[in-house]
Amino acid sequence: MKIHVQRIAFLSALEAVKHVVPSKAHIAALEHVKVTADTADGGLSITGTDLDAYVRADVLGAHWPKGGTVLLPFADALAFLKASEAERLELEVTRWPTEPRAPMLDSAGAIVAPAIEEQCGRVKMSTDDGEAIELDTLPAEEWPTVPWTGEHNLAFTLGAASFRDALERVLPSAAIDVGRYAMRGALLEFNGSTDALDVVATDGRRCAIAPVDVARWIRNRDVPARSILPLDSAKLALKILPKKGEAYATLELDPTCALIVLSVGSSDAEAGTSGLGRVTMSARALDGEFPRYRAIVPAERAAVSVTACADELIKRIKVAAVGASDDAPAILLDVGEGDAVKIVGRSGARVSSADVKGAKVERVRKVELIACNPAFLADGIKACKADTVTIGWSSASAPFTVTAGRFVYVLMPVVIEKKGGK
Repeated sequence: MKIHVQRIAFLSALEAVKHVVPSKAHIAALEHVKVTADTADGGLSITGTDLDAYVRADVLGAHWPKGGTVLLPFADALAFLKASEAERLELEVTRWPTEPRAPMLDSAGAIVAPAIEEQCGRVKMSTDDGEAIELDTLPAEEWPTVPWTGEHNLAFTLGAASFRDALERVLPSAAIDVGRYAMRGALLEFNGSTDALDVVATDGRRCAIAPVDVARWIRNRDVPARSILPLDSAKLALKILPKKGEAYATLELDPTCALIVLSVGSSDAEAGTSGLGRVTMSARALDGEFPRYRAIVPAERAAVSVTACADELIKRIKVAAVGASDDAPAILLDVGEGDAVKIVGRSGARVSSADVKGAKVERVRKVELIACNPAFLADGIKACKADTVTIGWSSASAPFTVTAGRFVYVLMPVVIEKKGGK
C-alpha cells in the first residue's frame, strides 16, 4: 500500500484524533492510529481510540493505487510531520505484519508467547523535501472493533456551533462525584413539542437546560431519543465542534446499543487549505437513569422577577459573598421598598451587602427573599451568555430560575434558619 497526500492534511487528521490516543496503554495497538485507504468509496481515514470513545478523521485529496489498512505509531508519526515543512507526503508499507500467532507450549509445558518483532511490519513516511522515517507497525487485526451505529438509530442535523455552545453552557452543572454516576454527563433528549434537542446537566443542586434546534431529520424521528453523553466524551465533543460558523453536525442516538455518534466537518470545497474532511466521534452512552429534571422546573410564572445586567449582578454577588459563611456560603437576594434590589451576605456579626443598579422588578405577589449559593448563582448567570438575565422565584424553599432567551438554569435555594429558630 502506498498513499500520496498533502502533509498538512495528514497532520490535521492526526491532530483531530490525538485526544483519544493514549501515550501509554495496556494494549499496544491503542498507541497507534488506524490508517485506512478504501478503494470502494475512495476515502482515506485515520482513527484513534482509548476504548471509551473513537474518533475518525477523513483526509481529502489523497491518492493511492491500491487500498489497505495499516496501524501507524501515533506519537512518532505526529512528531515527524510537525517537524517537517514539506508539502507532500508519501506513506508506504514496506513490509506487511504477519498474522498474530497464538501462544505455544515449550518442552517443559510452559506458555511461550511469540516475539512481537516476528509479527511487526514496517511503514515508511517520506516527504518531497528528502525527509523520511521508518516505523514498526502491528497487524491490523489487533485494532479493536469500532462500534458505529446502525440503521435503527435516530439521526438528525443541527448547527455545530450551536450544539457546542449548549454543551459549554450546561457542562459546569454536571456532577463530578463518582457516586452520582448518571449525572456525570449531559443528557441529550429530543423535545417533540419544540422540535429541538434539549441538552441538560445537573448535579442535584442545580440544573442547566439549553435547547438546540434540529435543522434536518435524516431518519427515525419517532424513535425515543434520550441518551446520556459521558462527561469525558462531552469534553471531547467540545474539541471537535467549531466555536463559530454555519457548519452542521450530524447526531445519531442509537438506543439498541447505547451509542452516540457525532459527525462534523466540511466538503472538499469548504475544507480550505487543511485538507481535513469530516471528523466523527463515537462514544458509549452512560447506562443509568437521568433524574426527572422537568419536575423541578417551575411551571408557573414567578411571583417575583428581577431583570438586570449580568455583569452588574456578578460584581454585586462577589461583594456580598465576602460576608457569607466560609463553611456553608449563602447570600440573600432581597427586593425592598421601591423595588430596590439588594444582595446580602451574612455570617454572625459579619455582614456585606451590595445594591444592584438598574434592576427591573416585576411582582405578581409578595414573597420572602431567596437565599442561594453565590458561586452557583454566578455560574448560572455566566452560562446565560447574555447582557441581561432574569432571576425569578415564588418561594424561599422552592427551586428558582435564571433565564436568558430559551436557556434555563434552575437552582435549589439555601434554607437559612431565622433568629430564634423560627
